[in-house]
Amino acid sequence: MERTHAIPKWQGLLPQSGEMVIKMEWGNFRSSHLPFTEYDQGLDLEILNPGEQVKVLFSLMP
Repeated sequence: MERTHAIPKWQGLLPQSGEMVIKMEWGNFRSSHLPFTEYDQGLDLEILNPGEQVKVLFSLMP
């Protein structure tokens, strides 16, 4: 949740509550510090720009 006054890019009507849910997505995780598994490679091959916006499936579970 974010207070609407803290969202400078919003140009629509503001909710009366003064709060708004913010959906955040992270991508482009190409890093030598993160594991890149066979599942990540398979997912990368299916996107519009393979190798450009790397998505990483990550879990702390063994």
